[in-house]
Amino acid sequence: MALLAIAGVFTLTSQNDAPQQTQTMQSTPAPEAAPITAKTALAKKPPRSEPETPATSSSEPATTATSAIPEVDAAPGDINALVASTKQLRASDRVEVLQKSPLMETQKLSAGQMLSLLSGTGNSQRSRLIENLLPFTEQPIAVADALKLLNLTGDSWASTVNTLNPALPDNLKDEEVLALLGTTSSSSRARMLESLAPKGVAPFDLAIVEKILRPMNDSRSGAIRTLVNLLPQPLPEDSFGMLLTSINNSQRNNTIEAMQPALANTLTLSGTLKLLENTNDSWTSTLYTLSPRLPENLTAAEGAQLLGRTQNSSRSRGLEAVAPHLAAGLKGSDTEAMLKGMNDSWYNGVYLLVPRLAKDQDSASILTLLSPTKNSTRRRTIEALGSVLPAKISVDDAVNMLDGTGDSRLSAAIFLLPYLPQQLSQQDLDNLAGNLSKSDRQRLVEAMKR
Repeated sequence: MALLAIAGVFTLTSQNDAPQQTQTMQSTPAPEAAPITAKTALAKKPPRSEPETPATSSSEPATTATSAIPEVDAAPGDINALVASTKQLRASDRVEVLQKSPLMETQKLSAGQMLSLLSGTGNSQRSRLIENLLPFTEQPIAVADALKLLNLTGDSWASTVNTLNPALPDNLKDEEVLALLGTTSSSSRARMLESLAPKGVAPFDLAIVEKILRPMNDSRSGAIRTLVNLLPQPLPEDSFGMLLTSINNSQRNNTIEAMQPALANTLTLSGTLKLLENTNDSWTSTLYTLSPRLPENLTAAEGAQLLGRTQNSSRSRGLEAVAPHLAAGLKGSDTEAMLKGMNDSWYNGVYLLVPRLAKDQDSASILTLLSPTKNSTRRRTIEALGSVLPAKISVDDAVNMLDGTGDSRLSAAIFLLPYLPQQLSQQDLDNLAGNLSKSDRQRLVEAMKR
């Protein structure tokens, strides 16, 4: 017998040769299907068009997870195919594919292939990808190619240049350095220049230097220090204004100190004054720095120009730098402009000028050199001028020199005795003694007898 299920109706048929007897029953839904024995029923087969789903057991081990990065198919040895396939991946997955590829063990990416792998990236993401791709890329990378890589790095341009720096050529031209600096400015630009400068080839064209420096702003002084060895040598004096523009005070002084290797051995007066311009309170320090390069045989008027508006001890120190370069044979009356403003340092100024003064100074020049001094300072100044005093001094000129010596009049008068006429009248003696005490007058008379 067989049990057939047709359209929800069970039909029981007999396998005997006797006329078939059929019993029909309507199926009734039940919570569970009744078990069917092998002797009385056949299992229902699924349609052939639907594949069977194998049953899984909860006790089977879980399948091991694999990388989400798709495998890249590339013909053996074909790095172009590898690049073409890899650039289709997410930017974050590209480096890992290269790391896994056997091709990269023996081959390097060209700059063009590296650029291809940067497609679709920008800003910091592009910068990071450049850093990660660099070990796989042929080096050195030409500046023209580096600029293509830098395109779209945005605010990450500076850091990307620093990343690429080791891979750049060792002989960068001035215009290449300028191009690599891009549109950066201030301290960021100065730091980039500092990293690129060791690869620069001197001398840089000053027109390019001006463009390099223009956006430096407050970092201009440091940038000039960086560029010193790349500047033309000797540096043309007409470039001083361009280089030092907007740099003032002590910062200007420090910059000029750094520029020394690029300056000519001897500067002109106008070139020196251009450097001194805007040094303000650092004028004297700068003048000292430039002293070995000052022109020779300066006139007194030129010396005064070099001293500028300095005052007191600062002016005296400035004269110390200038005096060795003054022409010999100066008249004391011509030096007033240099000495003016020295005040308490006047004696020091005169002392520095003595080696440049002409012998046998006239009385007007002597009085100019003594001008504001008083008391012991005037006496010391008279003594300092001993080598340039005329061989013979009139009593009237000597009296004018002694005026203002105060308590030092006696010693000053005794110093001048060898220059005075040998025969002095009582009136001459009285004029020389001035307001000396009786005892000091006696000492003066005794000195005259010796």
